[in-house]
Amino acid sequence: MTFNVNRDSLAPRPDWMYKKSEVITHLKNFAADNYQSERNDLRGTISFISPYISRGLITLPEVTEIILENNNKNKVYKYINELAWREYWQRVWRQLGADIFSDIKNEQDFKSKNISQAIVEGTTGINTLDDSIQALYEIGYVHNHARMWVAGLTANIASTWWKTGADWMYYHLYDGDLASNHLSWQWVAGTFSHKQYVPQQGNINKYSDSDQTNTFLDTSYQMIGEMNVPEVLQKRQVLELELDLPKSDELNIDTDKPTLLYHAYWLNPDWKLVSELSSKSTNVNRVLVFEPGHYQSHPISSKVFDFIIKLARENFKDIQVYVGKQSELIKDHSLDENKVHYLDHPITKNWIGQADSYQQTYLFPQVDEQFYSSFSKFWKQAKPYYDKL
Repeated sequence: MTFNVNRDSLAPRPDWMYKKSEVITHLKNFAADNYQSERNDLRGTISFISPYISRGLITLPEVTEIILENNNKNKVYKYINELAWREYWQRVWRQLGADIFSDIKNEQDFKSKNISQAIVEGTTGINTLDDSIQALYEIGYVHNHARMWVAGLTANIASTWWKTGADWMYYHLYDGDLASNHLSWQWVAGTFSHKQYVPQQGNINKYSDSDQTNTFLDTSYQMIGEMNVPEVLQKRQVLELELDLPKSDELNIDTDKPTLLYHAYWLNPDWKLVSELSSKSTNVNRVLVFEPGHYQSHPISSKVFDFIIKLARENFKDIQVYVGKQSELIKDHSLDENKVHYLDHPITKNWIGQADSYQQTYLFPQVDEQFYSSFSKFWKQAKPYYDKL
């Protein structure tokens, strides 16, 4: 099975699949050996699997195993290297915690915390970026290169606080991951890198079907770096992200059975618990937990909630949805903490029960768990283990 992708627009729009078996089939047919040369092109070889990795439907080791089984290892180096970026962002989140929401290396010099109205509305006049913004709203996805362009436009040309832009994009992304998204915005803004990243019309045209000219980005990088905020970006608005939490199911939990707790970053139907209890067993309770406090701090849209819940229900016919504190779920249903299992994650640090190791989601668990100030420093440690894959 392959994605049905609408390429009539500048930003390709895939029709999402939901079953893990379909994702695996797609990966087996994916021409990853073309990725290195085409990855920056909006029309290039794109796997579109980021939502499934972000939501924990499939892990980095699982993806890598499939890719290496069906492609020449020497030709997929860059694809695996890009997967390692995702692991790197997760490691930074674990090391820094909530500090990933503040400037890490350098302080951003910005004009406003309010976002440009033209960016929110997708009316900047840069056709590829406006179409990408509309795709964000329609299908919860933006090509990685387009994300960099939009982030650079927001943070560095419109001179907006990078976190405002990061919160806005995260709210709508089906593959929204706080580490990957917010740290990428910091990289673009120059607060977690050595310089800012800015979009330029010639570069946008090169990597999309656009041939647009005479825009405020149709000039040299030097001129872009020195320009004042373009008039079209000057009108601003307060970013308002409405939170509409889903409704809890009427839970039916058998206290004699183990209870497996899932969350927005962990929906893997092939979860192998430390206790040797298989997640595929029918003799368990399954509950997808949404803690309101987390989403009040980091809201996501109703469409993203719906996407997560549909992924869960398509892969677990018996899963139940619970909206509330995990500790209250344990208390209200008199659950034995020794029979409650969940995957350790930054959003589960206050959970009660038996935490499975997050390292099963790592491609390079052999690399020391410490703060690496750049991806290159992390990759230097990971590369020897890649060579042994």
